[in-house]
Amino acid sequence: LVENVALTPLGGFSLGAALPPISVLLPALVIVTALYGSLRRSNLKPWHAAAVGLALAALGTWALVMFRYPTAFYLRPLAVVMLLGLAMALLADWSSSWLFAKLDIPLVNWLRHALVLTFLVGFWLKAGGLVFPYMQGHDIEWHMNWVRRLLSGEVPFGLLFGTGSPLNEGTMPVDEWGANRPVIPYSPFFQFFAVGFAIFPWKLETTSDVLSVLLDGSRIFLIALIARKSGLSNRATLLAALLYAATPATFVLLVWGNAPTTMGLWLTLVATTTIIVLWERLRQPGPFVLLAAVSLLCMLFYTVTAAFHLFFVLLFALMAWLLRSRFDARPALPMLLATLLGFGVSVLIYYGQYILPVLTITLPYLGTIFSRGSEAVGVERPDFAAYMLNYLPHVGYWLWPGRYLYYGLALPLLAVIPGFVLLRDRQPLWAAMAAWFSVALLFMLVGYRLSMVDKQLFYILPPICLCTAVVAERIWARGRWAQALIVMIYVLTFASAVGLWLIRIARSSFGL
Repeated sequence: LVENVALTPLGGFSLGAALPPISVLLPALVIVTALYGSLRRSNLKPWHAAAVGLALAALGTWALVMFRYPTAFYLRPLAVVMLLGLAMALLADWSSSWLFAKLDIPLVNWLRHALVLTFLVGFWLKAGGLVFPYMQGHDIEWHMNWVRRLLSGEVPFGLLFGTGSPLNEGTMPVDEWGANRPVIPYSPFFQFFAVGFAIFPWKLETTSDVLSVLLDGSRIFLIALIARKSGLSNRATLLAALLYAATPATFVLLVWGNAPTTMGLWLTLVATTTIIVLWERLRQPGPFVLLAAVSLLCMLFYTVTAAFHLFFVLLFALMAWLLRSRFDARPALPMLLATLLGFGVSVLIYYGQYILPVLTITLPYLGTIFSRGSEAVGVERPDFAAYMLNYLPHVGYWLWPGRYLYYGLALPLLAVIPGFVLLRDRQPLWAAMAAWFSVALLFMLVGYRLSMVDKQLFYILPPICLCTAVVAERIWARGRWAQALIVMIYVLTFASAVGLWLIRIARSSFGL
């Protein structure tokens, strides 16, 4: 037992003793400096940027005093995140200006700066949360363990590439699919791609997490491209981008740690943006090849989102033909051909080996569950009414008893139909959105029989944000009280996202 211990300084005042150790001081200075530089890059005034930096320094000092662990261990990874954020601010500012100009899409300076700032805040929160000492997405370790086994030679690349890949059954639990599971390819190309993460000195999971955040953040600019190309106002464009960045659903996807899903969803949005933005040019060789290449990547990186995109293109082509009297539908043919070219090459590279197993095993399985129900394959599922009602607690803004997530989509979903109606003259966007929502509805119905893990909801986040933004802009124009209402809704959405994020970080240390 040790008691009554006192510390007595041996000499006079020492500056070295008063200052924190260099291992704490240096990353802290990097964090504050990078924050200031990033904010200045997004055109924030010097005094405003300095005030935010000082506020962060004060918060960090308090955290070090009150919670030395884990704050001391958090400073170094956070410093790397902030430096990367500064680099991304420079890149996002330059690349967005160049890309919009290259595509002849108007982008005023204030909107560009606002988009960069929106990207930065989202990046700081999401990447900063994911590098917290004991924070880890649910599935990311599982995915990266396969990458480690590839790197060590324990698992040959050919094993994951073939029809007997352990990835196929490893992602299909018996309680969701039954003992006699169908053969559904789980593409290994993300794992092959992630082998390159080994060049970095930190964990594979960290690289994958930060990449997922960057891809998620870049969707803000893709949404802005679609909005401005379709003639939406600067305000509506910013409202759509802000809503996407602040929606809790985007945080949930990162919590799950399903990096292949994030990559697949990003590639489908890139392909969709390419179609809408380059619609008039799709008959030209350059845009055609670009769409074919993006479609190929979309097919290879994640099977579920590849299916989403195939159905989207087919339905979009149908909508274009039905609406051919309202806009030029001729680019639908090169869109179809480019997408089918990408799909055909993916079949030659990978999916062709699955044709026979799908015909002999998967199709009979699907026939059984859709004709006789999931119980016929040994899986218990709720009835259709219970399945649909189960979405109610998920689309809210707080945790319901016994629930572990929420998406914060209740109010945006209410705005989808009026927003969709308001956009009816914006072609080809309206036709694309009709296909977009149809795909989500189709796979929501499929999810009644097959486990979809709500991927269709994440798939339609961009059109939901666009529809909501158009409605929000109409409300905004009605005066001060209407503007206050919109601000309150956005603040509620953002606050609920941050609240969910903090809950997941706190629970992560307990594996919850």
